[in-house]
Amino acid sequence: MKRSIQSIILVIFASGIIGVHYSWAEQAVVFAIGEWAPFVGEKMENAGPTAEIISLACKKTGLKPDYQYMPWSRAYLMVKNGTAVGTFPWSCNAERAAEIFCPETPIMVSKDYVYYLKDAFPNGIMATKLEDLKPYKLVGILSYWYDKPAKEMGLDMHLVSNGESALKMIHAGRKDAYIENELVAPHEIKMVFPDDFNKFTHSSEPIRTSDMFVLFSRVHPDAPDVMKKIDKALKELTASGEIERILKK
Repeated sequence: MKRSIQSIILVIFASGIIGVHYSWAEQAVVFAIGEWAPFVGEKMENAGPTAEIISLACKKTGLKPDYQYMPWSRAYLMVKNGTAVGTFPWSCNAERAAEIFCPETPIMVSKDYVYYLKDAFPNGIMATKLEDLKPYKLVGILSYWYDKPAKEMGLDMHLVSNGESALKMIHAGRKDAYIENELVAPHEIKMVFPDDFNKFTHSSEPIRTSDMFVLFSRVHPDAPDVMKKIDKALKELTASGEIERILKK
């Protein structure tokens, strides 16, 4: 009888350990993200390559990502106020670093170009920095990296909520130029104006090249530990070539 009781206690104890381990392995992490095809999107395969990278990093560290989709401005606010642990992919500047945590390891590198209609500017638009666009009527996306700098410089920039709206304004001749990632813009143009794809072109040089990160909350209690784990995993995935493989798919 004594041995039977001991066996039962051992089984219960072991079950408790397994339960605790399982709970740790399934720790949910809320990421507030938006739609930014072809990099991330709710209906994309594996939620897009950047989400696939973060999912793999989470798997390596015993975390379970919970992707919640919303406008990008609200996603950033949720991380800032601690409602979500992180958001991606974002560039990190001094202003953002004062509000959120920027990790060491980026997910990817983004190159942004100036897009416009060939017929509207047959000699092209030469721009390698934001200040070069002062002569033009611009359209941009609310809360993107150029939002506040454009206002501070006095640029003529109308802000909209998404790339489709921006491209429609360019196509209609209401605005001259639009700044967007080298892969995002062609994807959007093919979706919105498939028959007029070749009417669009872009600046010969990028107007900005930047690392893109997962941004983490400064006030969410889980954020520092999650950031440390994911940063370590991203370093390993970068070294193994796995991130490059996923982004090239």
